[in-house]
Amino acid sequence: MAASSAPWNREPPAGMQGRAVMQLIQCVDNLSKRWIVCHAMMQPTPPLPLEAHGERRRSQLVRAAAFVIENEGVDAMRPPRVAEVAGCARSLVYRYFPKRSDLFVAVTEEFGHRLEEKLAPAEQAEGMRSLGDADASRPLLEAISDVVEEIGVAGLILHATPRLGSHRSEELGSLTRRVEARWAEPLRASGLGQIESTLVVRSAVALLAEFHARDDIDREAAIELGRRALAALVREFSPKASAPEWKETRS
Repeated sequence: MAASSAPWNREPPAGMQGRAVMQLIQCVDNLSKRWIVCHAMMQPTPPLPLEAHGERRRSQLVRAAAFVIENEGVDAMRPPRVAEVAGCARSLVYRYFPKRSDLFVAVTEEFGHRLEEKLAPAEQAEGMRSLGDADASRPLLEAISDVVEEIGVAGLILHATPRLGSHRSEELGSLTRRVEARWAEPLRASGLGQIESTLVVRSAVALLAEFHARDDIDREAAIELGRRALAALVREFSPKASAPEWKETRS
């Protein structure tokens, strides 16, 4: 299908705005809707028209799914909507992703792969281990920011949304748990308990998703806010925080 027939180039059908408002009201308790509010005044750039090559076509369908998650919410990400955004037949989406949950997994994996291209797993672990040090953690935060600029924040949103309902497949749950465990391990090695490490990882993902999804702060501000917030969180959970002398010396 030609690029000119893609949904973002056509006049919206009558009633679309009303339906979108109703959808937002029904899903207001969903965590992902926080990012819809942040993006309400933005003019997002949709994915490019599909290419013929198989792998590139699959990648563009993943980008279309990520586009929907980031700009319309997790609940809106369904194969028919992805086909609309991509400007292709629904059958093509189902050919690559037979189940809706397959798209969630693909979006999450895409974010992880892009992050590994920017920063090797060992360097990511060092960044997590150094979250209490605002300067040492900066490379990790910058790498995450780079990925967000390239493919959007949908991968973080899925990690930060622990309960996606019935469409959260076991495969996606297993994937997010593996990532969480990998990021929590260096925190545990630095002295944090299992619960504290898990809370730091989940808080880190949620905070970074929030900061990078906002349209009222720029990249540098998002990195700096994440840097300071996570350093404070790790210091608070540190075993030293329970010692009287630590509490007395904190500003």
